[in-house]
Amino acid sequence: MAADARPSCAAMPIREYTCDEAGCSYKATSPGALKKHTRMHSGDQLHACDFSGCDFQATSLDWLTVHERIHSSDASISNLAKAVMRNQLKTQKMVAAAAAAVRAA
Repeated sequence: MAADARPSCAAMPIREYTCDEAGCSYKATSPGALKKHTRMHSGDQLHACDFSGCDFQATSLDWLTVHERIHSSDASISNLAKAVMRNQLKTQKMVAAAAAAVRAA
């Protein structure tokens, strides 16, 4: 079989996994990504910050890693992490408000 006889990746269908939460239009390309996203709606906080005196908990290890950078002694890393966390919190509040509006309607 010639190498060019195989279908290219671009020709193969991409499977989508859709969030079932009312008012949410999130679509993922893997079941794991959808599961990670769904935790945002459920409020499951599976990962806790180990820094002394900090009670932060995150829905994913990725966000915990970003959060832990605010405890860095390097001010530029700390400030960037704080900005990323503020943006994530703002997005979560917007999604929660939209879902609440859909449920109320």
